[in-house]
Amino acid sequence: MEVATHNDIWENFLKHHAIYRHSVELLLPAKADKITELEKNDKYGCAMARLYYRRVSDPLPDAGDVVGMSKYWKDFYNTIGGKGDDKKYVEKWNHVMEEK
Repeated sequence: MEVATHNDIWENFLKHHAIYRHSVELLLPAKADKITELEKNDKYGCAMARLYYRRVSDPLPDAGDVVGMSKYWKDFYNTIGGKGDDKKYVEKWNHVMEEK
């Protein structure tokens, strides 16, 4: 997640949704640098990514729909101008899941 996106979530979403803000704050150590936490704290990073998607009006794909998730990610997170590729998303997902 880019710093500008992170900051926008705090300034324009969490500021107005106390229940989400409180939940996210519980993932941060006292006096944490949020950007450092975004890079190093997987729980915080995951929560911030979920909040990003929370702001999208289209429903999330069904659980297990990897192709749907890849298209959703490309459309709403990486965007048409982003370098990400939804087909590579599926390939990487399958590779990681095969290792487990």
